[in-house]
Amino acid sequence: MKKLALISMVILLGSSGLLLAEAKVTWGGLFYTYGFFWNNADFNKDTKDGDMYYYVHGDIGATAELDGITIVGRVTDWGVFGKHPISGAGQEGVGAHFKELYLTINKIFDSPVSLSIGKKHVCYGYEFFDGGEDGVMGVVANISTETFNGDIFAYRLEENGGLGYVGSYTSVVPPDMELLGFYGTLNLMDGKVGISPYVFIRRKMAIDTTLGDKPMWFGVHSEGSPATGVDYVVEFTMMGGKNEIADISYGGMHYMAKVGYSTGPFSFGVAYAAFSGDDTATTDKYELYTAPLDGPYTYGFYKWWPGFGPAHTMFTPYSFACVADWDWWMTNENVLDVYVGYASGPISVRFDFFGYGFDKEADGIEKTGLLTRGQEVAAFVYYNYNDIVDLGFTAGMFMPNKDYFGDEATNALGGYFFVFKSF
Repeated sequence: MKKLALISMVILLGSSGLLLAEAKVTWGGLFYTYGFFWNNADFNKDTKDGDMYYYVHGDIGATAELDGITIVGRVTDWGVFGKHPISGAGQEGVGAHFKELYLTINKIFDSPVSLSIGKKHVCYGYEFFDGGEDGVMGVVANISTETFNGDIFAYRLEENGGLGYVGSYTSVVPPDMELLGFYGTLNLMDGKVGISPYVFIRRKMAIDTTLGDKPMWFGVHSEGSPATGVDYVVEFTMMGGKNEIADISYGGMHYMAKVGYSTGPFSFGVAYAAFSGDDTATTDKYELYTAPLDGPYTYGFYKWWPGFGPAHTMFTPYSFACVADWDWWMTNENVLDVYVGYASGPISVRFDFFGYGFDKEADGIEKTGLLTRGQEVAAFVYYNYNDIVDLGFTAGMFMPNKDYFGDEATNALGGYFFVFKSF
C-alpha cells in the first residue's frame, strides 16, 4: 500500500511539473524586522516598566499563470524572535504556514468577472484589514472594468467544525464565523478620484439555536488626488444588524477626513478620525464602533505600520491598533493629526502632533472630545539605501491628560525602527 502511494505521488508530481513547465512562474518574497520599544506605559515615573523586542516577518512564494488561471502560494513565519540556540528558552515566531494559497479563474468566458477560492490577503480601505501576516479563507468574485473594480465575497473567518466532526454522529457542531459582503471602487477623473461603497455582514450563530450575532457595516470610502499636490481621504461607516442572542442592535459609527498638500520637497496635512463609543443610557443598542475583522486601522501606513502615533500604537495589544471591543485604546476615540513632512531623494522626514479624546464619556471622566485622553508629538525618518533596502525609525512622546489619568501621570515613550525588503 505504501509503495502504491509513493508511485502515485511520483506520478502526480511529475504531471504537475509538466503543467508548471508550460506556465509562467514568478517567485518573490518579503522580509522585515521591527525593533519595538516602550517606556512608562502606566504613566507612573516611580515604577520602572518598559521593553524592547524584535518582531520578524518572512515569506516566500510563487505565482503561476497558465491559460487564464492564476495560482498563488506564499509560506510565512512571523512573530517575536529571541530563542536561545542552546537552551531553547525564549520565543521563535508562530511556525511556518501558508499565508496565502488560492486559485483564480480570470475573465470567465471573456467576461469582466474573475473567481478566486482559497486563503487570500484582505485589505479594503483603512479599516477592513487582516493584519498583513495571514490571509482569510473564502470565495471572491471580482468584477473589473476600465472604470470599476469590485469584490463580492464570502470569507470564513473561523472554522469551528470541520474534519473533527465528520462521522462523529453528533447533533451539535460548533458554529463558524463568516463575513459576507461587497466592496467596489468607481474610478473618476481618469483615475484621480476613487469612490468605494461597501457593505459587510458578519455572522456567527449560537450553538443549537437559530439565533446569532449578525452585525453589519454600511459605508463609503473615497480617496484621490484631484489637483496637483493635493490628496485626500474621506470615509463614513455606519453599523447595523443585531445580536439576537443578547437582543441588542448595533449602532456604531466611524468617520474620518484627511487632506494633504505637497509642494516641492515639503508636505503638510491635517486629519480627523472618530470611532463612536457606547451610550450607556441605551440598554437595547450598542453604539461602540468595531471593525468587521477586529483588525488594525491602517491610517494609510504612513509609519509603515498600522495605527496612529507610535506611542499610542505601543499601548494597543500586540502593537497592532485593532479596532475591536477588547482594545480600548482604539475604540470610543476621536483623533486629530496635524503633520509636516520633507522629502529629498532617498530621505524623508515627518513630524506629527496627535490629539486623542473620548467620543463618549468614560469611567472616571465626564468630558468628551479632543485631548481628553492626551496628546502626542512624534517624528518619523525614512531612508532608502541604494534602491535596495528600506530603513525607518519613529518615536513618539505621549502626554496623558491628568484630568483622566491623575495629577501624578507622567509622559510615556513608544516607537520602533525597521528594515524592509521585498523581492
